[in-house]
Amino acid sequence: MDRYISKGRIGLTWLALAWLTSAAAVGYGQEVTQPEQPPEAVLSPPEAPLFGAQVTPGLGQVVTVKPVAALLVEQQEQAAASVVALREAWVAAQVSAPILELHAETGDRVAWGAVLARQDTWSQGLEHARAKAALGVLESQLLLAKQQLEQVEKLGEQEATGEALMGRRRGEKQVLEARIVEAKSAVEQAVKQVEKGVIHAPFSGVVLDRKAQLGGWSDVGSPLFQLVDPVRVMLEATIPAASIKSMKMAKRWYFVHASGQVEVKLENILPRQEETTQTLRVRFRFDRDKPLPGSSGQLVWQDEQRWIEPDLLVERNNKLGLFIVDDQQVAHFVALPHAQAGQRAQLLSLFTPDMPIVIMGRDQLQDGQQVVVSQE
Repeated sequence: MDRYISKGRIGLTWLALAWLTSAAAVGYGQEVTQPEQPPEAVLSPPEAPLFGAQVTPGLGQVVTVKPVAALLVEQQEQAAASVVALREAWVAAQVSAPILELHAETGDRVAWGAVLARQDTWSQGLEHARAKAALGVLESQLLLAKQQLEQVEKLGEQEATGEALMGRRRGEKQVLEARIVEAKSAVEQAVKQVEKGVIHAPFSGVVLDRKAQLGGWSDVGSPLFQLVDPVRVMLEATIPAASIKSMKMAKRWYFVHASGQVEVKLENILPRQEETTQTLRVRFRFDRDKPLPGSSGQLVWQDEQRWIEPDLLVERNNKLGLFIVDDQQVAHFVALPHAQAGQRAQLLSLFTPDMPIVIMGRDQLQDGQQVVVSQE
C-alpha cells in the first residue's frame, strides 16, 4: 500500500513540474516539451547479512557442504605406562646367623632353587642335637613304662593286684607317648631351622642387588638378595576413567618408550578407581620384544570413535552442534550433547558417512531455513 502511495506522490510531483514548465514556456515563447514519465520504483534487495553470508533472493542462503566422511579426524590418545615384573622379591634370611658362604653376585642369572648363600647354623644345629637327645630320653622312658605295665598285667593274672597300680602304669605310658610326639615335632623344627640357613632362589631370574656380606650377621627378615624375573613382565598403564571407553574400543595399543615402540594386548582392567586422580590401572601383555622391567613411556591407542574439529561447531540456543542439509535443501541444526567449545566433538550415530554437513555460510543459518548448496 505504501508503495502505491509513494508512486502517487511521485506522479503528482511530475505533473506540477510539467505545468510550471509549460507556463514558463508560454510566457517566454519557448517550445513546450512533455517531461519523461518517472521510472517505476524498484525494490532494492535486502542488505547482505553479517559475517559475509551470501543470500540468493527467493531461493535461500548459499552454503557449502561436505560429507561426514570427509570431515572425520583421527584422534590418538595416550596415558602414562611402565613395565612391571610379575615376579620380583627380596630374598631374606629366615634364621639369625652369620653369612658363611656367598654363591651369587649382582647381575648373575640364577635358576629356581639355586643356592645363593649359606649361613653358619651352628647354634641351630646345637638345638637340633638337644631335641634329638630329649627325644631319645623319652623313648627310653616309654620302653621302661611298657615293660612295667606288662609286668603288672602278668601279676594281675596270677594274684590280685591293685587296680590303682595298673591304672598308674597305663597313665605313665600314655603321658610318655604324648611327650614323644611333642619331642619329635621339636626335632623336625630344629632340622628345618638348620635347612633354612641355606638361601635358595625362589624363582629363576637375575640378581639386581646383594646386601648379604660374607661374615656379616643377618637377623630373621634381613634382605639379602633382590631377585627379578625379566621374562614374566606386563605393561601397567594409568588411564583416566573418561578415556576407558575409547581405550576398550581401540583395536590396537602400542607402548612407546625410549628404545622404540612395541604392540601390546589388553589383559585386564583392575576393578578399582583411584579417588584422588579418578584413574584406573590397566594391564597389557607383551607377545614379543619385551622391554626391561622398570621401562617407562606412553601407552598409545587410536580412538575408534568419530571426531570432528571444533571450528565446525556452531551454537544455537546455548547448545553446540552442526547443520545438516536434507534432500529438500533445508538446513537442520543437530545438537551434540557432549560437545565443548574449543574441543573436538564426537559425532552421534545418526551421522552417516555421506550426510552433508554445512561448513560455510552457517554463521547466520537457522534451523529449518531453505538453503542453496554450493560446490566448494
